[in-house]
Amino acid sequence: MLPSSSLIKLVLLAAAATGASETPLAPLARQDLLSCLSSPVGGDAARAQFQDEPDFISKDVNYHNLNLQYKPFAILYPKTNGEISEPLACAVKHKRKVQPRRGGRDFINKCLGGADDVIVVDLKHFNHVSVDKTTGMATVGPGNLLEGLVEGLNNAGRFMPHGSSPTVGVGGETLIVLDGVFEMLDGAGNKSVAKKGDVYFFPAGSMVTFSTSQEVLAFYTVQRARK
Repeated sequence: MLPSSSLIKLVLLAAAATGASETPLAPLARQDLLSCLSSPVGGDAARAQFQDEPDFISKDVNYHNLNLQYKPFAILYPKTNGEISEPLACAVKHKRKVQPRRGGRDFINKCLGGADDVIVVDLKHFNHVSVDKTTGMATVGPGNLLEGLVEGLNNAGRFMPHGSSPTVGVGGETLIVLDGVFEMLDGAGNKSVAKKGDVYFFPAGSMVTFSTSQEVLAFYTVQRARK
């Protein structure tokens, strides 16, 4: 019998959405944006895919709802925090919206930004799972799917309430109340998330790491007040 649910410190590499412009980019501006987005990954074509490339829709976009076929400007696959923050600055410069994608299991395709020409930042490479043996606190990358998350916790002798679909992303699993036998017994997964240690990316590309829960509370209080 595994221990009851552990707290999860979810590293929320949740890039803040920048304001999208409906105005098409001029050729020179478009080329500048292409170069700007390719630069952080060192020109690695596999980690910076663009809408005019072959198999972009079938391989990178992967619609879950064929009635809402948004076409992103680019889909990026970063491996470091810097590879997230630099494209954000590029997007701000060219007035493009940015959308983080975790599991991508979104049935209204909001994980693609809900519009055309959005820059999607896919977080699949941020899939680490580690558990502190002293505190029982788990640090979980936002690119995990439920299967990998549960297996990683199980390997460390830990457990959290969760739904039953292995391909759901950790973002939807822990930040949205879902159904499932374990959640009915032990409570929703989002009740197990601790905010301390979050990384927050500002639209201009800068980022901050919260070191205490009080800092998180103060930050989100200010954000709500601004709205």
